Amino acid sequence: MYDVVEESSLELDRDQGRIGAVLWQLPAAETTRPLVLLGHGGSGHKRSSRQVQLAHRLARSGLAVAAIDGPFHGERVAEPLSPAAYQQLIVDRGVERVLDDLTEDWLALIAAVSQHAHVRTDRLGYLGMSMATRFGLPLAAALGERLHCAVLGKFGLEQSLALHPGLHAPQRIMSDASRVVAGR
Repeated sequence: MYDVVEESSLELDRDQGRIGAVLWQLPAAETTRPLVLLGHGGSGHKRSSRQVQLAHRLARSGLAVAAIDGPFHGERVAEPLSPAAYQQLIVDRGVERVLDDLTEDWLALIAAVSQHAHVRTDRLGYLGMSMATRFGLPLAAALGERLHCAVLGKFGLEQSLALHPGLHAPQRIMSDASRVVAGR
């Protein structure tokens, strides 16, 4: 078991600008590693201490791990926003559009990571709770049989009163959930 986990920063060129990403993995090895996409919860970011600790733990177990910031989080904003502020920005842009845009961002990250010699992007995992479930569910559906494992939770069809009512999208959640499959 290795103690050293390498961290690489990546830049994705997207229509809405550059998006920072990060890849964690053990030093180069003879075999390829499956890729786990790591989403973060609301008010977090791709390099929060919880994310980094989890990424290191997964990488030390032989997986490659990649993350991007959620909408209006981390490097996507000049300074951290309150939940009410980032929720309003999502509502203003349109929750459906934000879901679709972030799914495309994740797919761009997968394409970028596929250029790394020892990372498999044909067998993917996704891990995300809370906000990362909201934004990971459409991705899980889009991945089709490339998705081999997903951990989603702390999110459902009913939302708490703390969330902006404009974020409520149960039909989209049910639609995406019905399209999730796992490959063998």
